[in-house]
Amino acid sequence: MKICVLFVEPMRYGLELIEDVYKKTEHEFKYIYIQDHEVSDRELKVPENSIILNGNSIDKCNRLVNELISFNPEFMIINGYVGRVQERAIRYCKKNRISYAIESDTPLRIPSNPLKAAIKKFLLNNRLNNKLCYGFAGGTPQKENFIYYGISEERCFILPMSVSGEKFINESDALPTKNILKGEMGIENRKVFLFVGRFVWEKNLLLLLESFSIALPDAALLLVGDGPEKAKIVEYIQSNNIQNVFLAGYSVFPDIVRYYKMADCFVLPSKSERWGLVVNEAMSVGLPVILSSAVGCAKDLLKDNKNGFLFESENVEELVRCFKSAMAADLSKMGEESKRIIEGWGMDNYLKAFNEAIEVISRR
Repeated sequence: MKICVLFVEPMRYGLELIEDVYKKTEHEFKYIYIQDHEVSDRELKVPENSIILNGNSIDKCNRLVNELISFNPEFMIINGYVGRVQERAIRYCKKNRISYAIESDTPLRIPSNPLKAAIKKFLLNNRLNNKLCYGFAGGTPQKENFIYYGISEERCFILPMSVSGEKFINESDALPTKNILKGEMGIENRKVFLFVGRFVWEKNLLLLLESFSIALPDAALLLVGDGPEKAKIVEYIQSNNIQNVFLAGYSVFPDIVRYYKMADCFVLPSKSERWGLVVNEAMSVGLPVILSSAVGCAKDLLKDNKNGFLFESENVEELVRCFKSAMAADLSKMGEESKRIIEGWGMDNYLKAFNEAIEVISRR
């Protein structure tokens, strides 16, 4: 089968998907990127059988159509369903009777305003509710989102949001022990709680710092990342005299694995998070996790009090409770449960689910 995949931009996750899934099938692929790399990912190289759309929205839509006419796909995978280029791809598939799948990590979130909720449902139902459209959902909340907005359940497939966990495990095994790594930062006698991500408003780092300062005077908090909120974070730490907080700066694989290995527990306190692949990464190397209820992967990857703790988003008291529970828990045992759970969310699982989905779709 000839399959065209429309990505938003070249990113590590998408390139791993190409290497670990698409290239391991018998299908012929064409990859189209709506825009160029993020600044932080300039070193990434796209496959030879791919193009990056340039120019304004009209230019990109025209180039997309020309590429689709030239390639003549039998099936198309479209990442996301909001955007001018995605909309044009959907219209092209409908017009030419080409089956297509929307791939998304967006969980179900219904606007609180009834009018906005009704408008959103009408627009998305019009876009998704047709016999050519399938849903490739990253997890359970993402499947719920597809079904609510018009894709029937039998046309929805969970293709698990995955990372190449084996790479993280191999890199972790090659590093010194946890205590040695902690010693290099002068925190060998403390429990280490780790955050990895962008320093932006959505990640709720000020709530993380406030909760940490209340609950964990004898632990350490390691923040790995960078972003526009960094100055505000540094100011908050200094003005509130919060001790034992370490800012490691921006890091990517393989260097980032050393921070996962020295940690005892991973924390993601986001106000909004579609999925959170950093949770997959943390669990693959055996970390328990503390997640807010707004983190999209929590429903599938977190078993409360088994491999971590769940708190209501933006609730300081609940995060403080989770921190205190983690300090009293057997984190090593919880980490083993994380490893067991995440085994079902690897690229091999994605490949199996992808092949099964394509087999079903090709028969219709």
